Amino acid sequence: MMRKFFPASTTAVAMVAVFTFASPEAVAKPTHWCFKTGDGKKFLSIDPKDGRLNAKATACSGNAIFTLDRPDFDKNLAPTLFKRVVIRAANSGYVEQRTSYFYATAKQIVAGKPSFEFSVRQSDSTKPLAANMRVNIYNYGGLLLAASTSNGVVQLMRKPGYYQSGVTPQKFLPAFQFTLISAPAPKASPKAPTKTVKRWQPFGGEYAAPSINKDGNVVTVTGLIKGGTANHLWTVPKALAPRQRLVFNLNHHGTSNRVDVFPDGKVIWVAGGRKHGWRSLSGIKYSLKPTGKLRLASGWRPFGGEYAPPAYTRQGNLVTVSGLIKSGKYGHLATLPKNMAPPRRLIFNLNNHVRPVRIDVLADGKIVWVAGGREHKWLSFSGIAFNVSPQAKAKLVNGWKPYGKEYATATAARQGNLVTLSGLIKGGKYGHMMTLPKPFVPAKRLVFSINNHQNQARVDVLPNGKVLWIAGSKTYGWVSLAGIAYKTNQAAPKPANSKVVALKKKIAATRKSLARMEAELKKMTGK
Repeated sequence: MMRKFFPASTTAVAMVAVFTFASPEAVAKPTHWCFKTGDGKKFLSIDPKDGRLNAKATACSGNAIFTLDRPDFDKNLAPTLFKRVVIRAANSGYVEQRTSYFYATAKQIVAGKPSFEFSVRQSDSTKPLAANMRVNIYNYGGLLLAASTSNGVVQLMRKPGYYQSGVTPQKFLPAFQFTLISAPAPKASPKAPTKTVKRWQPFGGEYAAPSINKDGNVVTVTGLIKGGTANHLWTVPKALAPRQRLVFNLNHHGTSNRVDVFPDGKVIWVAGGRKHGWRSLSGIKYSLKPTGKLRLASGWRPFGGEYAPPAYTRQGNLVTVSGLIKSGKYGHLATLPKNMAPPRRLIFNLNNHVRPVRIDVLADGKIVWVAGGREHKWLSFSGIAFNVSPQAKAKLVNGWKPYGKEYATATAARQGNLVTLSGLIKGGKYGHMMTLPKPFVPAKRLVFSINNHQNQARVDVLPNGKVLWIAGSKTYGWVSLAGIAYKTNQAAPKPANSKVVALKKKIAATRKSLARMEAELKKMTGK
């Protein structure tokens, strides 16, 4: 039950709203309405700052004027009592329920979304709306809108026994009562000056310009851009665009960005941080030809529509996963085939709209949600990429060391000119964490978003091989390197001599055997 925000003795509340009807059968005059409060002093209106519905207006004008219409599926019918309607404010926004409150910020109705639907009732009558009619307003779930004249708050209220059909208005609590008042047509507001849309430009300096790399069927995008105002950040060549829309989690210093890549090649900022005037594109990676459908678990299913289904690709030793899923139980999300599992557990930083998500890929192929965003009931797999055969250990510095246990150590792998980093490290001084061998370094500085449990951090990879923690979370004392992928222009490392490799493995095995024997001897002798 929702908490009451005003006493039951509050004076009667009436509403005045301005509505326009689509059908000629609707009442011709008035076509606009206001909702006036019961004390005759206030009107429902839209706050110009945040678009929230309140009961603070003192006149039936401007933001207190609304239009009322039928949803698209009932366009042939006039708005009447009891039937479903949509409410449009003077700011051209449609009123939508969000939790217990209401906002008029949406410029169009989302198809199939009931939070835009309301009903205006005077018992069960279906007669046309008329001036001075006392009514109640219900949401799509049958709960009443209520307004407080003391503080202007408008929200849903659940009051058993007061909103069943057939109950006359006189029996409703006053706070739920509204009176329709005839209103003048809203005056057209002067047109705002057209804003100049600034194009995004390469950040410049030591940072890499936006670029795209194709290795086989795997595409990676990297680079840093600045100075733009449009959500459209960049465009990849159509021949290198994904088949369906993909959702990525990229870096914006201490916060995340949701950036989507479309089949027409457009790279679009959708949500997240935007205060620093730049965007990083590093972290976008996907396969042009996914080789298999991911086996989902725990009730998860493909999101559908324009979004790519969950899929995996193995190209040589490189594995990528992409796609969007929805509506399952958090925990075990999916399972990769055994030949595509990493040697040890990896932690990736993926997207849930404005929030990052920690998703781990285990050595048995399981993909599991561990922490982070879950508000929207969907998760993106896009951004998972790793090599099943790491080639080089990174040199850890400043006290950083492998996390140990089931987690992969810090390694770099290379296939063609595509480098991927993996591993989990802990316990060091933030800043310079490790250094990569020369064959694994990028041409210019790159900015990545990596995981720290439910949070993210900015980690940069420099042309001298240094890997730096720059900003973001350091709550848990560890940093995951998984998900970092980029092109290198360096010559490939020389293949190791097979005889040398075999001898090194034999030496390592001998050392392990000697250690076991020493432990047994110590146990037997007590020394």
